[in-house]
Amino acid sequence: MASLQVRNKRYYIVFSRRVGEKLEQKKFSLRTKSKREAAKLRIEFEELYEKDEINPFGSWTPKTHFDKSRNASPAIITLSDFKALFLEQRKHVRQVTRDNYERHLNMLEKELGSTIPVTLITENDMRTFCFQSHLSVATQASYVTHYKVFFKWLEKLGAIKQDPMSGIKKPKVPRNVSQKILSEEQLHEVFKAHREDIREKRRLRQITTRSQFRIWFRPVASIAFYGGLRVSEVVKLTWDNVDLTRRQITLTGTKSGEERVIPIRKELLIRMKAWRKFDRFNGKGLVFPSETGFDAMQGMSKGNVSKVLRKYVDAAGLPKTVKFHGLRHSFGTENLRRGYDINEVSKLMGHNSLEVTKIYEHLTPNDLMNKMKKIENESDEQEKRLKELEEKERKLRELENQLRVKEKELLLKEESLRKKND
Repeated sequence: MASLQVRNKRYYIVFSRRVGEKLEQKKFSLRTKSKREAAKLRIEFEELYEKDEINPFGSWTPKTHFDKSRNASPAIITLSDFKALFLEQRKHVRQVTRDNYERHLNMLEKELGSTIPVTLITENDMRTFCFQSHLSVATQASYVTHYKVFFKWLEKLGAIKQDPMSGIKKPKVPRNVSQKILSEEQLHEVFKAHREDIREKRRLRQITTRSQFRIWFRPVASIAFYGGLRVSEVVKLTWDNVDLTRRQITLTGTKSGEERVIPIRKELLIRMKAWRKFDRFNGKGLVFPSETGFDAMQGMSKGNVSKVLRKYVDAAGLPKTVKFHGLRHSFGTENLRRGYDINEVSKLMGHNSLEVTKIYEHLTPNDLMNKMKKIENESDEQEKRLKELEEKERKLRELENQLRVKEKELLLKEESLRKKND
């Protein structure tokens, strides 16, 4: 029989047998920190031991088993090995796409273990991992999309007989963009929450360094709201790509792979000019370098930027659905409201397809109310004009009647004069 032990977070398999009155045991490292992977390996090795296909009390070790399996058949190469091969074969794709695959596979590797043979990964494993309760629907959909590609590749390669993702459907992501955006007034509420937080910390003498003031927060949020930049584009933006005189930002190395030029609105121009004066590196390097770094090209953390925005969104009492990417959504929505057509907005957003941009053609409750009020006002104006016309027509009829009376009076006078003259 075999059992598992854990020591220093690493799992070991222990084989036991009785030789006469003596209990003999052999312990081997499974080279994994994953409980799930260790449990699967224990079941596999115990079955092989019971079938006398391995002898852990002889020269056999898990390492020799892995090495033999790897050389014998690609069907049981580990997840880590296949991850490396998969990424190696995707050098032709855009770096951001390759990075996304690597990030998703690293998460799966951390969950299931790097040495688990891919043939042991089941549909239940993948379903459990992809649909964790704390994940948003959008994140779950992203997991399913990336892992479907990976396991379909494994199936075509002949490494697995059955794709564990084949029976898993991608969840439909609700396109409720209206719940993720901010109005300009709400953005100022977020800025107010930031000011009040800093004021309170100063009162309590909790601020001891420049970085704790988070001076970068308002210009960072503004450039996303008024310029539609993704958080990755914000933290990588350099002063070389910002022209405050010509009022434009040039983005390179974007998600779509194409250069994008963003006009700087008046509201953003004011903040950018003010931020330039605070720049510790005199307009060299990154627009938003790390507040704690010593290098103009040492960037801020995307995660920290998003975390700080969520903190002040919560403090302002705004919906929890508003996240950093919601500022970009706000940019797309606001530009459509301001009169840009969908092709222009698509170009400003850097979308490859108009279908992506169409998510901003939503109507919020306020939009609907304003539309109704506009229609009602137009209806009221039309009714008012009709009443004015009716009143004018009534007065014209009165004048016509008065003229007829005058005409009759004149005719009578003329008739009377003729009779007198006769």
